[in-house]
Amino acid sequence: MPAVDMGSFGEPYLAQLETFLRGHHRTLWTLDLTNDLNVPAFATASRRIDGAPEQILFGFGAHLDARIALLRAVTEHNQMLSQILYAPADSPPGADLTDKGTVEWLRTATVANQPYLLPGPGPARVASDFRFCRTDDLKDDVLACDGIARQRGTELLVLDLTRREVGLPVVKVVVPGLRHFWTRFAPGRLYDVPVRLGWLQQPLREEDLNPIPMFL
Repeated sequence: MPAVDMGSFGEPYLAQLETFLRGHHRTLWTLDLTNDLNVPAFATASRRIDGAPEQILFGFGAHLDARIALLRAVTEHNQMLSQILYAPADSPPGADLTDKGTVEWLRTATVANQPYLLPGPGPARVASDFRFCRTDDLKDDVLACDGIARQRGTELLVLDLTRREVGLPVVKVVVPGLRHFWTRFAPGRLYDVPVRLGWLQQPLREEDLNPIPMFL
C-alpha cells in the first residue's frame, strides 16, 4: 500500500511524536488503506531499529476527514506504546500481556517476515490527495455515509439499543457486505475489491490470505 507523507498534514503533534520515537530508537510510518468507498483510511506502524525484537506496533483510523483519520490511526498505535517503552529492561516483550497472539507478534514479527507492513513503491500520498467530504452537520455526515453505502449496492442499518431505564442513547450500525477486521473469509468484498482497484490481478484464495488473525 502507498505511504502517507504525515508531514504534509501540518500537524505539529505528528512531528513531535516522530522525534519522541526516534529518541527510543523507533521509526514511524503510515500506509494509505483507502479503498473503493473513498473514505480516508490509514494504518500507522512503528518498530525498533536498534536490534531485535522489532516490537512492531500499529493502529488504524478512518474518517471522512483525512486529518482526523490519520490522528486516529496514530493514537490507536500509541495505546500500546507504554507496554513497550516502559517495560522493565529485563522482561521479554509483552511479558505482562495475557493475549498469546499479541505476545507472539511482539516477540517474532519483523518487516522482513511481514513485508506487507512496508509502503509499496511509488510516491507517498499527501494531504491534498484526499477529498475533504466532511460537513459541519453530523446528520449530513451520516447521510453521506449512507449514500456511499448505497453507491456500493448496500445500505446503512441502524438498530436502536437504548434501554429506557438507563437513558443513554445506544445504537448498533451494520453495513451488510462490508468486512470487519476479524476473520470473516466468505466470498465478497475481501476478494473482489483488491482486483477491482487494480491492487491484484486476480482474487486471492482463502488459503492465500494473511494467516495472522487481528489481535487488537
